[in-house]
Amino acid sequence: MKKLAFLFSTLFIGAVLAQTAIAPKTLALLEKAKIIQGGQALENLKTYQEKATLTIYQNGVVAGALDGVSMVDFGKELVRLELSAVGNLAQIIQVDPKEAWTWTEASGTVKLPAAQAKPIRDSLYQGIFALRFGTKEFEAASSNGMVELPGGVKGESVTISTKGAVSNLIFDADGTVLGSKEDETNSVYGDFRTVDGIKVAFSSKLYQGTELSIDTATSNILINPSFTDKTFAKPK
Repeated sequence: MKKLAFLFSTLFIGAVLAQTAIAPKTLALLEKAKIIQGGQALENLKTYQEKATLTIYQNGVVAGALDGVSMVDFGKELVRLELSAVGNLAQIIQVDPKEAWTWTEASGTVKLPAAQAKPIRDSLYQGIFALRFGTKEFEAASSNGMVELPGGVKGESVTISTKGAVSNLIFDADGTVLGSKEDETNSVYGDFRTVDGIKVAFSSKLYQGTELSIDTATSNILINPSFTDKTFAKPK
């Protein structure tokens, strides 16, 4: 789940959007997007797991790399991120509706600040996950017109509010989610594949302006994997 740490929302924007009816053209695009991204398979999504390698850049030069595993239980509104460096577990971040914490070997388990926990909680309703319920669950949606992302990727920008979480999505004409744009932060998705009926991006590039910041290459995605309490246990 690479997109989780990079998609941010504000309650102010959500409140403003909620006052605006969704235009029929925007509604039609979102309905088309849900179908192209998976339709019923997307609606039936209960759990999700993704493994990826994140290459981090500074001033155009590789500064480091991390391996990440993200696990999501939508029913429990629970998200867990595990980050490893050189094969060693470096950090765990986990949030649910009642609790948010982070763990490292040096610090042990500590409470995650609310400001850091919110964008992770919001990620349950952002990106393609925002389309899971279809238009019936959108609190608001507004088109921002055509935009261009780094690399010349062009599409229609739509800002969506779902359960208080605001996200921006850039759509191709057929409804494929090509990326997102949040102020100077741009995400560009690629290497699209269908996994158990859901169209997902196996490549994600995060830019600050036009400068590449994080290049994420996904190696494996599981749709509706079985999780246990042990999966989400705190390290001892």
